[in-house]
Amino acid sequence: MWLDRFTGEQCRQLPAHIQPGRYQSVGDGPAFNGHTPVFTGVLVSDGDQRCQLDDEACTFTPPQKSLAAATELLSKVITTIDAEAQQAPLMSPLMPASIIDAKSHLQPFEERLLDVVKQGHLHHISQRPRLDLHYEDEIADIGRARRLAKGALVHLASHSECWQRQTLSGVIPKRVLARFSEDDYGIYENRVYARLLDKIERYLHGRLAELRGLQATLNQALRFYEAENVDYRLREEICRLWGMTFNAEETSNASKLLGETLEKLERLYQTIAGLQQSGLYLLVSRQAQVTGALHMTNILGHDQHYRHLAILWDQLAKVTQAKRATPAERFRQNQSLASAYSHYAGLVMRWALLPYLDGQDEGFWAGRRICLRQSGLEWQLLSSSIDQSSTPEDVLLTVVPWLSDATAPEVTPQSKERFIAWPAIGLEMDTAYCQQQWIPLSPMDMYCTERFGLLIDQALSRMALVTYAQPLQKIPQKVLAQAKQVSGIQVNVERNELIVTEALAEEAATALKEALRASNSTSQASALERHNQVILALEKCPVCAGRAPLVFQRPAGFRAKCQGCRTERYLRQQGRISVFEQLLHERFMSFSVTGRRAFAVEISDYEVIARR
Repeated sequence: MWLDRFTGEQCRQLPAHIQPGRYQSVGDGPAFNGHTPVFTGVLVSDGDQRCQLDDEACTFTPPQKSLAAATELLSKVITTIDAEAQQAPLMSPLMPASIIDAKSHLQPFEERLLDVVKQGHLHHISQRPRLDLHYEDEIADIGRARRLAKGALVHLASHSECWQRQTLSGVIPKRVLARFSEDDYGIYENRVYARLLDKIERYLHGRLAELRGLQATLNQALRFYEAENVDYRLREEICRLWGMTFNAEETSNASKLLGETLEKLERLYQTIAGLQQSGLYLLVSRQAQVTGALHMTNILGHDQHYRHLAILWDQLAKVTQAKRATPAERFRQNQSLASAYSHYAGLVMRWALLPYLDGQDEGFWAGRRICLRQSGLEWQLLSSSIDQSSTPEDVLLTVVPWLSDATAPEVTPQSKERFIAWPAIGLEMDTAYCQQQWIPLSPMDMYCTERFGLLIDQALSRMALVTYAQPLQKIPQKVLAQAKQVSGIQVNVERNELIVTEALAEEAATALKEALRASNSTSQASALERHNQVILALEKCPVCAGRAPLVFQRPAGFRAKCQGCRTERYLRQQGRISVFEQLLHERFMSFSVTGRRAFAVEISDYEVIARR
């Protein structure tokens, strides 16, 4: 049995084409690709597209080669954050300084390659290579022959068709068996040169892509330090998170160092590309490969230019072979990466929940217990009643972390509370916080906590607002008469109902709850407390934490304006739905400008009835 993590549904049979990380085994699974006897956990690739599960054969969706460098960098960053978070549970979810420091400097192989290029060894080999002579015997016109082949006279004597004419003194030849020689550039050492250039070109291409990704992140951070087109609160919050890694000066210095390294490697890449387009490289067949360990010939060992090829070959092999692993090892690595990405999603959600839970996984807000809980690789935001432990928990939000290089969503979860978090590698992520329940999640994205903060703000606002201005029923007449004297309560005597529209004074709320309990209306007393706690929570401005009293508007709405930051909030009835809007400076601005501080959310009548 398999769990489709996208939809949350179980299935017995997998499709022919599988996206790595989408499915998870329910219990012990079959043998996988011959190296894992009992499969458990999330179904990821082992480096091969083949997916053999006992007798069932499927195929993994291949990774995008154009995104290979970005995917590898992301994997390193996620692994680093996962390791560092064990020491600092609430560390910054943005790019760690250790990654930038390690990648900003030239690697030993790169320094050696730069030195070899500066000394001109590769250029000398390209223009004046070692070569061999290849001899071939051919019957040719006498005018083309420069050297006779061995046995040319015997051949001429036995082939009269090669005679021009015969004289008394002998034969005048028309054609002879001649020996021709041509330069042979395909010697072993030259093949090593050509294939080394190919390996260096691939290495530098990936390294440059990696550095450009880091440079883009640093540039984005620098832009935020100087940004004028975003709300200052958004800028300060993002700079605070980034400041846990680098301050403005350190970011500028790191960007400068990274730029210098990037410039050197770009010039080096251009040099290698130029060598591939001229000289010896074009004279060596592309089919001529060098397999196995490098064979040290006299030329590779002692020639003043060629000997550097062997040194570079060995150093590059150490760099690339360190990344190689057996299929079983690669499978375990990919499962560990999926787990690390899930931990990263939890870290971002804790930051997003900071205004509500103060960095903890559980707390109280709006009269409900709020809990962040990990279930397998998924994360759930749950709410439950404070005084009724037997009441089932409500799932406000489910986040499914999916580490993949996929560029566009293919499946939309049916549940509106289910969101798939994926890195969105190669996509522009500034314009919208979420698309069709697919939310970007990457430490290279400066908006990552803002995206999840907005997601959580909407979920918790919806939880609180479904109870606002909803009537409390079966209220005793004696309590209704007492409630008429309380500001912020509307009473309907005919229906035995009361509605809490504004925050109640502490003494009045306590008196009403005691009166309800004295009348054996314990559940109504608890509901009254919850409704009042909801209003108290809504009165707290989510932008500046100031107090903004609610002003009731019929039939079941309100408006609130914070005098400190001028944030306005409205709850309006529009047909069978309620619409809640939060505006900055009396107007709605885009997510890229305000982050989580301005949004709108809809609440249907069905949700209101379900939460009663």
